[in-house]
Amino acid sequence: WFLAQLLRVIELDKDAGRLKLSCNAVVGEMIVECTQMTSMEAAQDAFEKLITVLPELLNLDCLLNRLAIFEGDQWNFDLLAQRINSDLSTQADSFAFRLCLVFIGYYRGRIPGYTLLSGNHYKQWIDYGRRFAISMRNDNPLEILMSAEIDEVTRKELLHYLLLIIPEIATPIIEDVYSELHKKYFVVKPSHSGNLEFSIKPDQLLTGDKEEVKRVLVEHGLKYASQSVRNDKDVVLPTIEARPKDLQYASEEMRNEK
Repeated sequence: WFLAQLLRVIELDKDAGRLKLSCNAVVGEMIVECTQMTSMEAAQDAFEKLITVLPELLNLDCLLNRLAIFEGDQWNFDLLAQRINSDLSTQADSFAFRLCLVFIGYYRGRIPGYTLLSGNHYKQWIDYGRRFAISMRNDNPLEILMSAEIDEVTRKELLHYLLLIIPEIATPIIEDVYSELHKKYFVVKPSHSGNLEFSIKPDQLLTGDKEEVKRVLVEHGLKYASQSVRNDKDVVLPTIEARPKDLQYASEEMRNEK
């Protein structure tokens, strides 16, 4: 799917004529046919693009297999056959493609050669992912997100990608990006919509009943919880009893309490 979208982004069809994409589930292949090639020069231009793109895809399937590109889907060839012929004009496809770019930049830490063919708009998302990884190594995850070079819309969009890629790191900085959520009691619901969604809405608890919070945390873990939730002994202790590894996500105050 990523390769199919990338071939469109680099405008291979501009050089190679109309692209025909299909799947052969029997042999496990996606078939790309370039029809109506107009000249030898066009064929050479298309070939130059392909030899720039294809080496960068080495082992990319193993990397992207760690990411939920679309919400709730298990990939198979029938689903791929439906999706490869949709372009990035839909919100879901556009979000998924940029999510992949940020993910690639974060984990590979470099700018792939095909970004020279895809325009600055797509290059910047890979670069944001790469620079966020660097800021993490410098123990300053807000360095890029809160930089003056990023406008508020882009900042929030990048945060949504990071929530799907590294929620354990991205969730605690939601309150810095969304000032209205500062010190609020909430649990985020992972979403591909591009908007913040919640399993427990901010300040939803007007009573002392925390059973729903406990249920959500035991099911999904502390990594999606706000700082106020992570410091609430009533819900943190049952969660780490069920999910001992989630102790790392509890607040510093909780972790230091014997």
